[in-house]
This record gives sequence, C-alpha cells and structure tokens, in this order.
Amino acid sequence: MTSKERMMCALERGRPDRLPVSVHQWQPYHLDKYLGGISDIEAFEKFDMDAQIQYFADMGQFWVTKADFSKVSTSEWKDEAQIINDAPDDRIAAHRIVTPEGKLTYKTGGNRKTTWITEYMLKHDEDIELIRKYMPVPRLDPKPVRELYDEIGDREEKSSHRGHRVHREIQKL
Repeated sequence: MTSKERMMCALERGRPDRLPVSVHQWQPYHLDKYLGGISDIEAFEKFDMDAQIQYFADMGQFWVTKADFSKVSTSEWKDEAQIINDAPDDRIAAHRIVTPEGKLTYKTGGNRKTTWITEYMLKHDEDIELIRKYMPVPRLDPKPVRELYDEIGDREEKSSHRGHRVHREIQKL
C-alpha cells in the first residue's frame, strides 16, 4: 500500500497492510542538529514513515520565530506583539489584541526546539465572544497544499525490512 492508501484505509476503519506511522511534525531544530539539515519529506523517507503534511498559511502564527503578526491584523483585530526577549533559547513575546469591543492579551515563550503559550488569551467568559466576532479566519490557498502533495506523491513502501532499517537509523542517533 502507499502511505495515502494506508492512512485512508485506517481512517475508514479498514485493515491496512501495517499501522500508519508518522509524527506530528518535524522540528527544524532536530532536522538540522540530528539529521544533517534534511527536509521533513527526506526525514519521513529516511525512517520509512508515512509522510503527511501540515500546511499553515503565512498568517503570523505565534509559534513561528520571526512571525509578522500584522499579516493577520484587520481594522477590527489588531495583534500588537511586543518582543520581550529575542534570544533564540529564551524567546518571550507579549501580545495585545485590540478589537472594537475590548482587548485580549496572551504571552508566548520559546526556544530553538519549540514554542509554547505561557499566558492564555481567554481569561473571562466574554472573551470568547470577541474571538467569535472579530478574529479573522484566513482563507486556505489550495495551491501550496497541492504542491506539497505532489512533492510527497503516492510513495510505495520501499523496504520489506522496514522495522530493522528504522531501528538501525534510530540507533545511529
């Protein structure tokens, strides 16, 4: 089975040839430090995993190191991010969202490996209404998704000794 057939079979509660194997996402830090700077697609292939894609439009996600938060701002939703600390191993940002009916705040922290929320945006019941009314929802551009899909394609299983190969690669790390 191809990765796509395997995943679709499992999602439809069928019996794939084997359990689909993937990861949530490959962090650039780990790809660079431990895998010689290979791409996420190359990492899926290296470990004979079932490649899957995550696509995020360039919209100022809090977890992106150098995000441009003005891209998601509108006249009714302004994300005013203040960088408290820009050190790669201790990034801290404070956000203030300004809407016509009130303000929301949240904070994030991060390092070379990942990013996390240190203060949540929702602090009062009524905060959810500000999000519902004013938070912009970006439109999905299908072109980059199709391009990523074409890059992955419907790859066939390359090795009948998949488990042994993956075990050897992990041992090298």
